[in-house]
Amino acid sequence: MLCRGAAGAVAPSLKLTGAAGGGKVGGGMIPASPAPLSLPIAREDALAESFDLSSLIEEFRDEARDQVDRLDAGLLELEREGALDAGARSGVLRTLHTLKGNAGMLGLGAIRDYVHAVENAVKADPATWSEGTLERLFEGATALRRAVDAAGRPPQEEAFRALGTARHRLEQLEGVSASAGETGEPEEAEAAQDATDVLRVPFEKLDSLLNEVGELLGETDALSAAIKTPGAHDRDARERAQAVHRRADRLRETVLSLRLVPMARVLGRFPGLLRRVARDQGKEARLILRGEETEVDKSTADALAEPLLHLVRNAVDHGIEPPDVRERAGKPRHGTVAIRASQEGDRVRLVVEDDGAGLALDAIRARARELGIPAGDMATAEDAAALVFRPGFSTRTEVSTVSGRGVGLDVVRRSIRALRGELALERREEGGTRFVISLPLTVAIVPSLVFRSAGELLAMPASAVEQTVRLDGVDTIGRAEVVRSRDDLVPLARPDRLFGWPEAEAAAFAVVVRFGGRAAAITAERLVDQRDLVVKAVPAYGRRSPGLSGVSVLPGGGVILVLDAGEVIELNLKAREGRS
Repeated sequence: MLCRGAAGAVAPSLKLTGAAGGGKVGGGMIPASPAPLSLPIAREDALAESFDLSSLIEEFRDEARDQVDRLDAGLLELEREGALDAGARSGVLRTLHTLKGNAGMLGLGAIRDYVHAVENAVKADPATWSEGTLERLFEGATALRRAVDAAGRPPQEEAFRALGTARHRLEQLEGVSASAGETGEPEEAEAAQDATDVLRVPFEKLDSLLNEVGELLGETDALSAAIKTPGAHDRDARERAQAVHRRADRLRETVLSLRLVPMARVLGRFPGLLRRVARDQGKEARLILRGEETEVDKSTADALAEPLLHLVRNAVDHGIEPPDVRERAGKPRHGTVAIRASQEGDRVRLVVEDDGAGLALDAIRARARELGIPAGDMATAEDAAALVFRPGFSTRTEVSTVSGRGVGLDVVRRSIRALRGELALERREEGGTRFVISLPLTVAIVPSLVFRSAGELLAMPASAVEQTVRLDGVDTIGRAEVVRSRDDLVPLARPDRLFGWPEAEAAAFAVVVRFGGRAAAITAERLVDQRDLVVKAVPAYGRRSPGLSGVSVLPGGGVILVLDAGEVIELNLKAREGRS
């Protein structure tokens, strides 16, 4: 917090200590800087003029999002129960007090003033509130979340104006002023924040450490290979190499665990969001969350917010019926949307389901006919249901804040595939719709099969590999090349043709991959090995080719191209259609 002397002068430094609840951040002393603040935040005292607050703003946003989630949860409990018990009320007040203090310290006056108004409302007895107070608190929580996200960024001015409007609307109501039911600050014992063993580590530092681990693993692999060469019989050296490799494996597991965050980080904002979307649609709905403690890689958690948001909105807009329709069908007036997270081995399973009307297959088929989709593509119920994943497909013909904008479930599926995951749609027997997402626990280190094809070192994530087969011969069906894999005939995929590389030599093997119910057999001259790869994104200045998900750098500077199974299968399908 801000250090002041007896006369209230700003001290020349800030002391930041770790604390639960998001009050104080970091550790140690941050010296004053003569450089003026470059970010467009409000400057209310000498602090903003003499400190470079950009790093603190980022920390503030991260903590404030969690605090707004807790405020949302408190408001939902208040709506459900009609009042907050003493413990819940004190918890909300502590959260608000911390958020207000942090915002004031950073000169974010609009956030500070709005939170102060909410404090006054929470301190008052809800029985004294005028009609509409709770609704305005929910509206203000939405504006507060946007203001937190915009703090220190170009949209700040607009977001802060909207938050100021929300504050004035709240203060106009009776029963929410400081004098109404004023109870003072929380008791000192309640306000004291517990110490925590949580350390905030900049994500880029973990990435750097992970790169070091990858290089260490590469070097030990090279050492092991050198020792295996003829003439190398140093038993002690072999044992040392094995010990180094074991240590590197332990280090890798530690680093990966540091990257994991609970799903609560993503799911906490959804109860309030669902309520707002349902209200805008004239519907009633509640959200059930299960498995919030399930952990995923931070980069996965960050990327999941948008797809999950779309699925929740889709459940309310297309699934949950209006209250009177539900009552006539013998259902409760309010619909239910559930998000369940669980870990299954080295993967995370997410289920988003609702108890609404389910898929309107007749409406889907009618819309498909309007778009000129062949009847053969929707012959079965499963085929018709799969149409919702086509680009731009929507049964809504009018644009609303939720639907009809041409951004459909195909965007959600692409987002999940970018995380090396899968998205499936299931029809619930008891009614409603279920979307199932399966994701790797981490996207940083990927167990992969490495092989050589068309002169290039390629890798396929092991989770997508069904088997490898020796190519003793290739069959043809029409103009399509196929190979037999177990009891199936699988289309042959030649990387040199898919990626426009020079013609490859005769392939001796095929790597059979399967994704989303489809398969391909990728030709390979040689199977190299199976190893864990530290996968990096294609550099921003490069153009990512379809079928390529990333690269892994070898100790000598060479690269392994990591393939995306789903995109390779699609590329091969398009290539076959072009040849037919």
